[in-house]
Amino acid sequence: MSDRPLYLVVHNIDSPPLRNPRSMAILSLLACSPRIHLIASFDHLHTPLLFSQTQMITKPHQYPAGTWNGAIPPERGFNWLYHNVTTYADYDHELTHQRLSTTSSLTSSALITEEAAAQILLSVPPNALRLLKLLITRQISSLPVDPKYHTAHPGGPGAIAPIFGVDNDILQKIAREKFIAREEERYNALIGEYRDHGLVVEAAVDAEGRGGKWVWIPMGKAGLERLLLGLDTVEV
Repeated sequence: MSDRPLYLVVHNIDSPPLRNPRSMAILSLLACSPRIHLIASFDHLHTPLLFSQTQMITKPHQYPAGTWNGAIPPERGFNWLYHNVTTYADYDHELTHQRLSTTSSLTSSALITEEAAAQILLSVPPNALRLLKLLITRQISSLPVDPKYHTAHPGGPGAIAPIFGVDNDILQKIAREKFIAREEERYNALIGEYRDHGLVVEAAVDAEGRGGKWVWIPMGKAGLERLLLGLDTVEV
C-alpha cells in the first residue's frame, strides 16, 4: 500500500450533479481519508449552505499503525479551508442553463418552469426546502377565488407585487419561529438562493401601492400545487 497522498480536484462542487446526497456522501467519505486531499472550486456565494455545520468541521479519519481492521468510521465531512481565488471570468457556459430556468431568456420578466423548479429543489439544503414549502403554502392560501389571479405573475425591474404576494417580514418571522432560519443573515441566504435562480421574485410595492418587500413564486396555481405535492415529506 502506497503512503503517497492523493489530491483530488473537483471543479464546481456546487453543480447540480454533485449536490445530490449520494454524490455528497461519496465525496465526504473520500475527504475523510487521511491520505486523500480534496480541493474544490465553487461559483455561488451561498454554496457553503450545502454543508451542515458537522460536515464543515469533521476531521479526517485517523488509523494509527497496526489498528486498521477494515472498518470505516461513521463520521463524514470535509473540514474545509476556504481561500478566495475569484477569477472574474465571464459565465458564458454557465449561463446556458437559463433556457431551462425561464420561459424566455430574452426578457427580465420571465417565468420559472416546473422543470427548472424541480431541478433547483434537488440541490438545496433541507431548511431551504422548508422555507419554500412555507412560501408556497402562504401564497396558495392568499390566492383570491377569482381564477384570473391563478396564473403566473412575473417579476422584474419595476414589478408590482400581486395581490397574493407574501410580506417578506412576515415570512421571515414565521421562518424564525419554526427554526427554519433563526438569524436574518441565514434567512437572506436561503431566500437569496431561490431569487438567484428565478424561483422567487420580489417587489418593493404591492398591488395597493404600499412600500415594503413582497416575495412570491412566478408560477400559476396548478404548478404551485404540483410543486407542493413534491414537498409532501418536508415538514414545516
